[in-house]
Amino acid sequence: MTGKKLIDTILISLMLLATLATAGVFFYTQYLYEKPLPNPEEERLKMVEEAKTKLFPNSYKLDKLIINLPTRSSRLRFLDVQAYLVPFSSEATEAFDKKKAHIQDIVINIASAMEPEELGTISGKILLESRMKKQINALYPKPLIKSVQFTDFVIQ
Repeated sequence: MTGKKLIDTILISLMLLATLATAGVFFYTQYLYEKPLPNPEEERLKMVEEAKTKLFPNSYKLDKLIINLPTRSSRLRFLDVQAYLVPFSSEATEAFDKKKAHIQDIVINIASAMEPEELGTISGKILLESRMKKQINALYPKPLIKSVQFTDFVIQ
C-alpha cells in the first residue's frame, strides 16, 4: 500500500464499503426483491391488439369510380366499382395517399381496357385484381399491396 497508516485505512475502508454495497445489492435482488407478476388479462389484451395490427392491417379505401367500358354495340356500358387496397403493413396507407391520383388512373386504365363480358366472369375479376395489384406495386420501391377487395362491382 502507501506506507501511511491513515491513507491505507481510508483505502481499505472504501474498498470494504464498496464490497459490502455490492454484496448488499446482490443479496437484495436475489432474495428480498420480488418482481411483480404480469397481469394475464392485460398481457392477453396487449397480445391480441398487436396480432390484429400485424395480421389485419387497415385497408385503404379507393374512391368509388364509374368507368366507361368498350363495347362493340352502340349501347354504352359502365363499370361501377368500389375497391379497397389491403396492404402488407399499416404504414402503407400514407404512401397510398401520396399517389392516390396515380392509383385511380391505373384502375381506370385497366378496367376501361377490358370488355364487359370479360369483367362479368370470375376469371375477369381475378385478372382485373392481379393487374391492378401488379401496376400499383410498380409505383413503389417494394410491394405494398397484399390484395385488392371489391365491395361494389356492378356492370351496367
